[in-house]
Amino acid sequence: MRLERVSEHIWSLTVWVLIPVRVWLVRDPEGGVTLVDAGLPFMARGILRAVERLHAGPLQRILLTHGHSDHVGALRRIVTQTPVPVYAHAIEIPYLEGALPYPR
Repeated sequence: MRLERVSEHIWSLTVWVLIPVRVWLVRDPEGGVTLVDAGLPFMARGILRAVERLHAGPLQRILLTHGHSDHVGALRRIVTQTPVPVYAHAIEIPYLEGALPYPR
């Protein structure tokens, strides 16, 4: 995985699997890190290592843009190891919880 600083407070963490899969790490000015999306399942360990490498404080929260598998794959492993709140738009909740299948 490639960790790249995008701005003063934002890093992208990218892995290529036919296409690039990115998650975003945002340093909170008050301390800690927000993870935007959770990538694929095998990315969990790398995401948590990247949070440590930033030396910006612990993971504080996870923000999901939507629930496609390449955005939530590592979520379960991450919150098992680092219990933090997970946020998503209300429209996404039935899909994230498995009550509805994602439309094509």
